[in-house]
Amino acid sequence: MPTFEGVNFLDKPTRVDAGTHNGARNKPNEDRFTVFTGPGDNGQPVQFLIVADGVTSTHGGERASDIAVRVIQQILQTPPPPNRAAPKLLRDRLADAIHRANQEILETARKDPELKG
Repeated sequence: MPTFEGVNFLDKPTRVDAGTHNGARNKPNEDRFTVFTGPGDNGQPVQFLIVADGVTSTHGGERASDIAVRVIQQILQTPPPPNRAAPKLLRDRLADAIHRANQEILETARKDPELKG
């Protein structure tokens, strides 16, 4: 089980232990997770804990989970451009990150016939 040190919760250093379970069907685990720090509102650092639950009843749940975690982390760790008159709020950046991850998952599935559905 991975451990993430240096996670701040309520301004106190905390340790996060993370893990997933294959479930009752004993199929390969398609869940993915990560912990990282990124810029929040007003440039304040924010700790993100991202969990993507792979759907084992469909093809490509593992790839979808991988894409979701990767894209969301990439977007949320990128600082907003400093020259914007009104930077996006964190909730809007999070919504954009989820939307872009979904778009990439759909595009990946469109390009690969094995992932249809």
